[in-house]
Amino acid sequence: FAGKINIHYRLPAGIREVRFTLYNIQGRQLWQGIERNNTLAGEHIYHLSGINAQGAVLPAGVYIIRMSAQNAAGKRIFGGEKRITCLK
Repeated sequence: FAGKINIHYRLPAGIREVRFTLYNIQGRQLWQGIERNNTLAGEHIYHLSGINAQGAVLPAGVYIIRMSAQNAAGKRIFGGEKRITCLK
């Protein structure tokens, strides 16, 4: 990605919260986003701007994006992670 990324995902019924977390390759958490309003079953897109929690633009490099979802009882029911590369 070059500053912006769209994350396409599909949710089953009964999801209360979806969490996206961005890590650098050393495992340091750079950013976290929580989606609570758009948790209906079906296809969704989450927009990641390429700016970390301190408001700085991410430098070129390799990052890990992790997604997890919780049901109404707060139990994590699925998740996954992908390696992404930021190009300048």
